[in-house]
Amino acid sequence: MTTMRVAAAGAALFGAALLLPVVTEAQNGAGTQIPGFLDTSTGLFTARPVQLPAATLQRSGTITVTVTAVLGSNIPGSVPVFCSVSISSSDTAASNRSSASGVLARSGKGGTCKIAIPYIFEVANAATLMSVTADIFANVNPNTSLNYDAFHNFTPFTVPNGNKSLTVTLAM
Repeated sequence: MTTMRVAAAGAALFGAALLLPVVTEAQNGAGTQIPGFLDTSTGLFTARPVQLPAATLQRSGTITVTVTAVLGSNIPGSVPVFCSVSISSSDTAASNRSSASGVLARSGKGGTCKIAIPYIFEVANAATLMSVTADIFANVNPNTSLNYDAFHNFTPFTVPNGNKSLTVTLAM
């Protein structure tokens, strides 16, 4: 009977020791959060600082660029045309950069591509400028590295606190 009591007490103590880390891990993981923005369409997460440096502003929004492409006969209809957009700003507070890409939706001798880039930028002041570049690219013959590329640099503008749409037509 004494052996049974010792075995039961040992089993209870051993079981309690096994349960303790599980409870502790669940409690520790529940409060961890990282502030930022999750783009559900691409799965990209952009983290932002918990505390802003002194004398900075936060600007957020979405830059949407619509590219219309005019394609020559040198780019066969079977060749995919890719588009990309990059946005950036740099000042004494921070250097910010983001980009996205997609495939041109072809139609006849051209096509369109619409790229939206959500952002959260830290800037020194409301006069900080944003640069935006749009690009289209086609790899016509990978064996000979025959590529076509066209790009456009938009005139810089102040980093918007909200959304902004831009359009451009590129030919190649």
